[in-house]
Amino acid sequence: MLAHDFDCQPNLCGSTLRLEPLADSDFVGMYQAAADPDIWAGHPAKDRYKCEVFEVYFASLLATKKALAVIDIESGEIVGTSSTTRRRICPTASPSVLPFWCVRNEGAILIAS
Repeated sequence: MLAHDFDCQPNLCGSTLRLEPLADSDFVGMYQAAADPDIWAGHPAKDRYKCEVFEVYFASLLATKKALAVIDIESGEIVGTSSTTRRRICPTASPSVLPFWCVRNEGAILIAS
C-alpha cells in the first residue's frame, strides 16, 4: 500500500468503542470528554480544558483531516480522539503514562471515565 492510499480516517468498530472521522458536529462531545483539568495535568498544554483553548485545538484536529472521534458504543458518547499526525517522543513522560505519552501522536489520547 502506498502512503497516499492510506485511509487516515477509517470507520472502525470494536466490542466497546467505535472510531469514526472527526466532524464539526463532534465539538460538544469532544469538549465534554476533555473538559476535566486532570486529563491535561501531565500534558504540555495544561489549559486545554478551557473552552477557548480547546476550540483552537479542535479546529487544528479537523484541519488535519486525520483525526478520529472515539465513541463508547454503549452510551453513544464521545470519550476521546486519536490522530495519525506527526509522531514524536515525549522525554518527560513518567513510567505510569508511557503507553499513552512516550510515543504519541501530536495531540492527546483522551481517556474519560
